[in-house]
Amino acid sequence: MLAYLGSIYKSGCLATFGAHIKQSQLGQITWALLCSGILLLSHFLAALERLSRKLHFYKTKMTDLKHHAEILKCKNEALVYNILPAHVAKDFIGVRRDDEERFKTITKIKTIGSTFMAASGISVIDSSKNVKNEDNTTRWQHLADLIEFILAMKDCLIRINEQSFNNFMLR
Repeated sequence: MLAYLGSIYKSGCLATFGAHIKQSQLGQITWALLCSGILLLSHFLAALERLSRKLHFYKTKMTDLKHHAEILKCKNEALVYNILPAHVAKDFIGVRRDDEERFKTITKIKTIGSTFMAASGISVIDSSKNVKNEDNTTRWQHLADLIEFILAMKDCLIRINEQSFNNFMLR
């Protein structure tokens, strides 16, 4: 744009700006546009710098939080191994990770006393899928997952009862 204004200024062609604009006013307009462009650019760069600093801060904070969570996880595992026999602790710690992926359609809602409340089939409906064309196996899979979850809880409770000499019951 500056080259365009400069070429108009050098050629003396002032018809595009009107015949009443003088040569000195054109120079003032050019400098005003140049200064306002520089000012806008500096504001944009300052905003970009602030955004970059925030992003760096959040990345650093997230890395610190992940490290802190990993330390707490190690401490918790050490505590479980300290309190329980090794074969029982291994059962508590090792199975949980596999079950998280296996029972990803089950959502824990609340635990009140000895009552465990969970839900299945809660998902966001994809508008691109046609629900009518979905086969019954896919449509009701969350119920099969819920039954598997209940049976896995029952098996886990039986193992806990055997290893801890208790008589917890699943109702």
